[in-house]
Amino acid sequence: QDRLDFLRGVRTNEAGGSGTNAFRKRGSVLGDIVNSGVAFSGAPVQRYADQSSFVSTYADRKKALFVGANDGMFHAFDSATGAELFAYIPRFLVPKLPALTSTSYKHQSYADGTPVVADAKVGSTWKTVLVAGAGGGGQGVFALDVSRPESFTASNVMWEFTDRDDPAMGNVIGRPQILKFRVTAP
Repeated sequence: QDRLDFLRGVRTNEAGGSGTNAFRKRGSVLGDIVNSGVAFSGAPVQRYADQSSFVSTYADRKKALFVGANDGMFHAFDSATGAELFAYIPRFLVPKLPALTSTSYKHQSYADGTPVVADAKVGSTWKTVLVAGAGGGGQGVFALDVSRPESFTASNVMWEFTDRDDPAMGNVIGRPQILKFRVTAP
C-alpha cells in the first residue's frame, strides 16, 4: 500500500519523510517528461455527416492536455487550470513500477511516447480516442476513450496491444495514427 501511495503522489514515505518506509526522495510527484509530446483535446469538430449528435453532445467538454511521463503514467490535465484530470498506467508498465521507489533509482523510460487524440467511429459510436505507445518505456500501445476526460474511469480503457500479443512488437517510438478505413466489403 505504501508503494502504491508513493506512485499516487503521497510523499510521507520518501527519504526524510515522516513515514516508516524510506522510498527515494523526488523533486516532484510528476515524473520527468523527456520524449513525450503533448496532445490537446477540445470540442469535437464535425467532419462527417453522421457526427452531428456526437459534436453537439460533447461541445461543452473540458479542454484537456495529454502527455506521458517517466513516472509510468499518461496524464490528462485541464488545459485552463493545469489540474490533473486523471492518470493512466498501461498494464504492461506495471512490472517496472517498483523501481520508481528505490533509493538507488537510476532514470529509465516509462511512459515516454507521444499520445495522439482524434475523433473516431468505433463500431457504430463516435468517440474521442487517445492512442499512445510507451516509447522507450515498453513494448506496447493502448487506446483510451477520452470523450469526457474529466470523468475518466477504468471502463474508458479500450484496449492494450503488447509484445505478449505479437512477439515481434518492438518499442513504439513514433506517434500512432488514428485513421478512418473500411473494414467490410462495399
